Amino acid sequence: MASFATFLKSIYRDGNDGKQFERFVKWFLTHDPEWSSQIDKVWLWEEYPDKWGNHIDLGTDLIAKDKDGKLWAIQVK
Repeated sequence: MASFATFLKSIYRDGNDGKQFERFVKWFLTHDPEWSSQIDKVWLWEEYPDKWGNHIDLGTDLIAKDKDGKLWAIQVK
């Protein structure tokens, strides 16, 4: 298994604009034992059914809904 540093380098080496890392964070939030106990659903911004605006990039990469139904806007860095 590769180290996390190797994983990060592979994203940038492949010329990715960060979308792969956003997908990884979405997966992490739904599979990590600590976060998955708090998060009910995570969407990539372009998947979010109630997104607002006219496709202007406001920095929101993910939307998460916690177990209490509250929404979180997440910027992945």
